[in-house]
Amino acid sequence: RTYVNDPDFRVRFLRADLWNPQKAAQRIVSFLDLVLEYYGVEALERPIRLSDLNENEIKILKSGQIQLLPFRDRSGRRVLAMVSDMGFNFATDEKFKVMIYIMWVATSDEETQIKGMVVLMWPGGNAAKTFLRLPDQIEGRMFKRMLISIPSRPVAAHLCFPDTPIFQMVKALTMHWAGTANRTRTRCYSGMFRWSAFRVVTFIATILSVFSSTSKWSLLPPVWTVRNTR
Repeated sequence: RTYVNDPDFRVRFLRADLWNPQKAAQRIVSFLDLVLEYYGVEALERPIRLSDLNENEIKILKSGQIQLLPFRDRSGRRVLAMVSDMGFNFATDEKFKVMIYIMWVATSDEETQIKGMVVLMWPGGNAAKTFLRLPDQIEGRMFKRMLISIPSRPVAAHLCFPDTPIFQMVKALTMHWAGTANRTRTRCYSGMFRWSAFRVVTFIATILSVFSSTSKWSLLPPVWTVRNTR
């Protein structure tokens, strides 16, 4: 007996597509293809888990560059934060494998299934050096593939980038890959740390208490891991 036949598994995808059975069925097929490619045949028989990650992928989790914040936004939605180098200093396949795991863990919570998730992209630290190499087409295709596969409904995205030419290009690529439907849910902020923080705080009330009070683009404490599912 595989977990795919579990009603709780199927409800995740129905909620992600607002109870549209045709779209939910397509999302299930896409998700199974995705986990088969990244996690192997076992991922078709049981849910993916932390022990499926290798040493390098565990390092990505511990770095805190991609993580679920330990609080929710004003509407009670989980916040997926991509900070510092946002995982771009790691291998592309390993980064996306970790993202699949994080999103799966996040949607194990019924409230998150119902309310959806918020994505916060806030590069800092050595990100300027990391983005001397722009995201390539492989990352773009994988980004699009995740959007149509993961059993999660992205209800909003906040892109807080420094006002530099390289990050303007990264922002443009991200908006292009997001597609028309997700583009309307995305807000972009460019400029100093404090300016972006005060704009984002309108939506995520505790953001100022999380980030440093300095004007630097800071890294979130890596102790907040994906094991915090509530």
